[in-house]
Amino acid sequence: VLDLSAFYLDTLKDRLYTEPASTAKRRCAQSALYDILGTLVKALAPILVVTADEVWQLMRGAGWVSEPSVHLAPWPRLPDVDAGESEKGRWAAFRSMRDVVMKALEEQRSQGLIGSPLEARVTLLVNDERLRQLCEAHRETLAEAFVVSSVEVRANGAQASSPDERLPGLVGVTVERAPGGKCQRCWKHLMSVGSNAAHPHLCERCVRAVSNG
Repeated sequence: VLDLSAFYLDTLKDRLYTEPASTAKRRCAQSALYDILGTLVKALAPILVVTADEVWQLMRGAGWVSEPSVHLAPWPRLPDVDAGESEKGRWAAFRSMRDVVMKALEEQRSQGLIGSPLEARVTLLVNDERLRQLCEAHRETLAEAFVVSSVEVRANGAQASSPDERLPGLVGVTVERAPGGKCQRCWKHLMSVGSNAAHPHLCERCVRAVSNG
């Protein structure tokens, strides 16, 4: 439950709210949420008999399911999907980073440096080359996972200790106010806000989104 509400749904907000409807990122997120909803409703049906069926009727009205009742639907079968060890390892590292970053964000919020995480730019200090390359290759994904405006990665070989024993290559996290203006569509603070005269209050990504419908 915590993984779903405190992590997964939190990281999906940006792509669901701001990506164009036809993009693969948004459609993949919607497909995953559809599978999660169907599985949870079926799994909870024996316990929440009436409530689960009420949800099912809403799903049926939307044309998402065909069975007249959740209690007549087949038991959910999880898809036979294996993310692979490298993918699992990558996300284990990202989750460990997120724990450290969330703590740093909360400290800066309590001191009044930022109001919300989207006002922040996070810099990851690493002393491991493989980890640095991994973070550099997935900076946008990390920004989504941390729910911040941007992520920077900086090599730091002078410091040996890590704030998280699960990720020894991460030796520090710094949080500062993100430069640039606030996009009125995605609420991120980015340097590209105002660069398009036709959309002076939007960032470059959101300009592309509204231009493409």
